[in-house]
Amino acid sequence: MRWLIALLLLAPQDVKMQAKFVVGEKTTITVESAVDMEIAVRDGEGETTRLLSVARKEKFSQEVTQVAGGMPAALTLRCVTSTQQKSGTNIALGTEVTPLVGRTFVGTRSAQGWVVKDQDGSVPPAGGQALGAWNEYVRLLPKEAVKTNDSWKVEGSDLSDLLFPPGTSNVAGALDCSLESFGGGKATILVKGSVEGRGKDDSLTILRLAGSRLVFDTRSGKPLSLTLNGSLESKRDVVELIRKPGSSEDERRKVGEIQAKSRKLEISFLFE
Repeated sequence: MRWLIALLLLAPQDVKMQAKFVVGEKTTITVESAVDMEIAVRDGEGETTRLLSVARKEKFSQEVTQVAGGMPAALTLRCVTSTQQKSGTNIALGTEVTPLVGRTFVGTRSAQGWVVKDQDGSVPPAGGQALGAWNEYVRLLPKEAVKTNDSWKVEGSDLSDLLFPPGTSNVAGALDCSLESFGGGKATILVKGSVEGRGKDDSLTILRLAGSRLVFDTRSGKPLSLTLNGSLESKRDVVELIRKPGSSEDERRKVGEIQAKSRKLEISFLFE
């Protein structure tokens, strides 16, 4: 009998992961990111390459002000701290406080995706347009109960707000998720795969993830951390408008291209 009980205790458990959002709930989110990019510009005069490294450390407070369909529909977001370190070709190493610090923003979910505005309704400074999109982590959770090593797929189109800047369209590809481990009410989800999207400037961005993880507390229905590791590649044509001879119409003509590839891409979110 004892060996039977032991086998039952060791058998894989069914794990149900249900996110819980409550109006008035407050969360502190610490965000750290590090990106090293190699940027190549090609035109009629040849090719030039430069390097750019950007690291950000930020902390935000978030309050849920409206919930719909089991997801936050509106948030109040305040930036507690935000610093950016930048270096690269012809750029001296330096650290600065970003314009986000001390400001409060309002985030809402719309048919066009996640929208963030300053308290006065204006567009937030650079780096603030995607605040609150970290709540889209719920897209990575399985819709049904799973066991350790079970896997599921998430379409890239469902992850646009989480992975790409606002205004990105034609998001395609998918991520493969699997329950890597479960214990003490903590589920670790392994995330990998490739997704791509088209930016407002018609650039094509490809994001490849490997070794990325979401740690979720099944008892509280809250995330503990989300780490995104992988590579990023972006390509954009440089186009000039040239007037056709004897016509009032302009012709778009490619005169070069800009291609950026990451040497390092690490982003982490800590939820407290």
